[in-house]
Amino acid sequence: MDYKRLAELLFPDVTMTPEELEEKYPPRNLPEGAKVTRFAPSPTGFVHIGGVYQTMVGERLAHQSGGVFYLRIEDTDAIIAEEGEPHVMFAAPATERLRSFLSSYNK
Repeated sequence: MDYKRLAELLFPDVTMTPEELEEKYPPRNLPEGAKVTRFAPSPTGFVHIGGVYQTMVGERLAHQSGGVFYLRIEDTDAIIAEEGEPHVMFAAPATERLRSFLSSYNK
């Protein structure tokens, strides 16, 4: 099997070499064993208790290990989201409440 050809078919927009990607995204300066976690909820759905649990576990694992926790909010499902949908309108306030909660929890 020609893996190079397969990669070109699957990822036609990738033009950077592995070396260029490693230069662009160098290793993080974190202690040995540190965990990097994230929570990236779908912008087209409501955050439920499972998402809150996932956020809390990820945040605790990251900070207890000296790592980093990211709250990633972006509209990656724009194709199925429609302008003015209620869950899209409430995304920003909910995100701010979650950020506020996490920052007060870490004090």
